[in-house]
Amino acid sequence: MKKRIIVPIDYSEVSKEVVKFADDYAQKTNANLYFLHIEPHHMLELEGDQSSLLNHFDHYLKQFKIVSNYQISVEFGVPYLEIVELSKTLNPELIIMAAHSHTLLGRLFLGSNTDYVIHHCGGPVYVYRKPLPELENKIIVPIDYTEVNKNVIELADIWAQETGAELYFIHTDPVPESLGDRSVLENAYRQGKLELNANEMLVRKREGDIAALQKGFELYLDELELKSAFHRVFEIGKPYLEIQALQQRTKARLIMMAAHSHTLLNRLFVGSNTDYLMHHLDCPLFIYKENA
Repeated sequence: MKKRIIVPIDYSEVSKEVVKFADDYAQKTNANLYFLHIEPHHMLELEGDQSSLLNHFDHYLKQFKIVSNYQISVEFGVPYLEIVELSKTLNPELIIMAAHSHTLLGRLFLGSNTDYVIHHCGGPVYVYRKPLPELENKIIVPIDYTEVNKNVIELADIWAQETGAELYFIHTDPVPESLGDRSVLENAYRQGKLELNANEMLVRKREGDIAALQKGFELYLDELELKSAFHRVFEIGKPYLEIQALQQRTKARLIMMAAHSHTLLNRLFVGSNTDYLMHHLDCPLFIYKENA
């Protein structure tokens, strides 16, 4: 059975780009497309004939000369609810949606409804954003050591092989908490048991802890035996800020992240930080979660 991709469309300018992107992606992955257009409830009475809306939608899509196999659907209601309902029926491998739009559908990814889609749709979501001209063929993949994260890494490796993209794996740790008790170190220093003072000892311990974390990160990637060339980036700080900084430095065209985890990195996508990335990133975002 072919893979299934849901593509919500709202007739905006960015939707035109989404249609073309979805067609290209479907051709590469041998997938069927399911284009979905959603009208508000009150339009059902005003428009009356749903078949005319369906014909209009069909005519709209034909201008793109889509090569992939596709089906179309027009529904009435709240966009994110209709998307979720269709995803329950189709169990798609991917949902491709636009991030930039001044319509109700566009605002789906600029507010609290993002969490609703991420939590209730049973698979990955590709948040499309028109690539800036200066962006390069690079993919950033944050690492959190979870099982679902491994699937993202494997997928990114495949994408890199197929597209020639350059991979950047980044792991961000908070400042290590167990750096030793300063008072204990100061007391030992006063008793002549330490040659270094407390500040120097804390610095040495912090550096040792960070070095160990970085070594573990390097070994983790080595054990995966990835086929694509890649870069390792280890940082100490807040994940969303370090991810954003790396994207700006590398001009990466895509960020691929896992949504399911019980780590700090996961909370990036189930809390207020989602809005931060959605508003500040200059590239598309692939949010991966296991199919339900």
